[in-house]
Amino acid sequence: MEPGRIFHGSIDFGPPSGVMNKFQLVVECKQVFYRVFIISSEATEWQKKYRADHIVTLDKLSHQFLHHDSVIDCSQLHPVKVQAADQHIREKPADLKCKISVAVRDEIVQKVGASKLFPAEDKDSIAKSLARI
Repeated sequence: MEPGRIFHGSIDFGPPSGVMNKFQLVVECKQVFYRVFIISSEATEWQKKYRADHIVTLDKLSHQFLHHDSVIDCSQLHPVKVQAADQHIREKPADLKCKISVAVRDEIVQKVGASKLFPAEDKDSIAKSLARI
């Protein structure tokens, strides 16, 4: 998988949510982990109130696997083991989806760049990884 690619798979959020199946956007590829943003059907009330400046709309028109517009939570990077994610895609290749559009990529880079939640090193690394789209 490469940065900008969307896939569907399980991710462990820890207690109390536990393991959930979610669409995930690969933001960076590290040696052992992918760093991903989570895609959801809609933003939670908490996200709307406290993280609205970190939500990016993933439009159905440009991402045809979606049933409706969705949102990318760009406030937190989640680690996903490369070996487990790659094995999942080998077993279920239909779970590998398209890359994000350039417009969505640009909005993610802008929001992450303006964020106070990420150190400068992460901001630069994310921008460089997603620039390859």
